[in-house]
Amino acid sequence: MSKLWEKLDKHLPLDDKSEIVFRYKESASVYHYDGEHYEKALGATDAINKVVNFVTHEGICDNNTIVNYIKKCYSGEIGEIFEQSVHEIIREHNYDFIFNTLDEWDHKRGVCELYTDDIAVPFGCLKEAEEKGLEIDSNCWSAYVFTDIGELKVKL
Repeated sequence: MSKLWEKLDKHLPLDDKSEIVFRYKESASVYHYDGEHYEKALGATDAINKVVNFVTHEGICDNNTIVNYIKKCYSGEIGEIFEQSVHEIIREHNYDFIFNTLDEWDHKRGVCELYTDDIAVPFGCLKEAEEKGLEIDSNCWSAYVFTDIGELKVKL
C-alpha cells in the first residue's frame, strides 16, 4: 500500500510547508430518546482514540491545528506524557474537538455523525509521520489539498 505523501508528491507540486487538511467523520446508529446519543456514538466509533492517535503521532504532534489549540487553551493541563495528556483533554472537553449531528429516524432511533474541524498538517510532517508508521484509516479520515483551482479531495 503506497503512502499518502508518495501519492501527493508524485502528482502535485508540494513543498514541505504545503498544508494537507484532514477531516475525521464517522457515524453510529444510536438510541437518542435519552439524550445520550453523542456519548453512545463516541463509544461505538472509538472516535476519541482515533483522533488522539492521529494528532499525537510522531511527526504530526507538533504541527497540527488541534494540538496547537490544546497547547494554547489547556497549557496548564498538559503533563509530562504528552499523548496521555492530549487524550485526557480531548476526553474531558470532547465537545471542543469532536462535533456531532443527529439524524432522527423515529422517536427513539437515529444515526449520530461525529466529525472534526479541519486538521491542517504540513506536507513535510505528513511525510515524516508516515515514515514513522502513521496509518490513515480511509473509513473515517479524508484528506484535502488546496490548489489554485480549488479544494482537491485525495483518495486514501
